[in-house]
Amino acid sequence: MALLSLSACFSPRPVVRVEPIEEPQRWNYGQAILEAEKNGITANAAFAYSDDDFLVFDVEVTNWREERILVDPAGIQLDVNSATSMYIPAIDPEEQMLGMEMDASRREANAKNAAVVAGVVAVAAVAAAVATSSNDNNNNENNFNNDGVDVVNVAPTLVLGAGAGGAPPPGPIAVDPWFWSDQTLRKTTLEKGQQVRGKVLFPRNDQIRNFEMSVPVEELIFTFEFRQVLHRP
Repeated sequence: MALLSLSACFSPRPVVRVEPIEEPQRWNYGQAILEAEKNGITANAAFAYSDDDFLVFDVEVTNWREERILVDPAGIQLDVNSATSMYIPAIDPEEQMLGMEMDASRREANAKNAAVVAGVVAVAAVAAAVATSSNDNNNNENNFNNDGVDVVNVAPTLVLGAGAGGAPPPGPIAVDPWFWSDQTLRKTTLEKGQQVRGKVLFPRNDQIRNFEMSVPVEELIFTFEFRQVLHRP
């Protein structure tokens, strides 16, 4: 009965879909793509997918101007309430990767510290075993050697155990360093005729419904209107 009561506390999380409010300019394998063109620059935006933490969009920018332009995802945002100027900024890939590298550095330091502690414990164990063996049986050389081998073999086990315990479990692709370095839209300078595309991520928020994505490029701001729909299993 207690188990049944506990299981009743869990409910499936809604499945998120984000769709354009108006008819998209084109479709690509089921993905609705919004397009906009201003003063020699083309921008496209489309919802890609969501996970427990993020809403993920595909954004593409093409430069047709004679001069170069700068595309910076740090300025992209979702305007969720124009009356109150409430907005959700896109996650900056550079800051995300810096944070992951700093976390990795801290984990490495913790693992090394744990290994040192384990080594000290192992050495102390060896010393204690040697002292005990010497006191108990000074005349039995074979027993002394066997005790020493058994205790010394514990040392690498303790060190390895400490290091393995500090390793993080594998996570979703959105928090994988490779994803952020190779799959996201990153700060890029475009010459004439060049194009950049990549994933743009926002923190997931199931409370919002209609919103407008703003993509600033140089002096221009491209806007794309979307609607978030929750499908409850």
